[in-house]
Amino acid sequence: MAIDPSELSQAALETLTDLAESSGKNGKALEAALREAVDTYLKSHTEEDWLDTEFMARCAEEVHGKTPVSLERVRKILSKVPGSMADDIIEDRGER
Repeated sequence: MAIDPSELSQAALETLTDLAESSGKNGKALEAALREAVDTYLKSHTEEDWLDTEFMARCAEEVHGKTPVSLERVRKILSKVPGSMADDIIEDRGER
């Protein structure tokens, strides 16, 4: 299983780094130590660990009782925006 480091928390990366550094001391190959660390981390952390349930609850309270905006309505509103939003985004990214 390939792990994308950008999906790991800072604490997880620090733990993996510590393990990698100690792997040389205990004779384990770095790859084997990292694989073991990732497996241990994934087994001990569930999806709920990173899911911000408090934020989701606040969002649910905010929209409770309100009529949802339909996709048709959003498209109608956006169609009135002059110019190309894609061009604006590309231009904005180019300024960074």
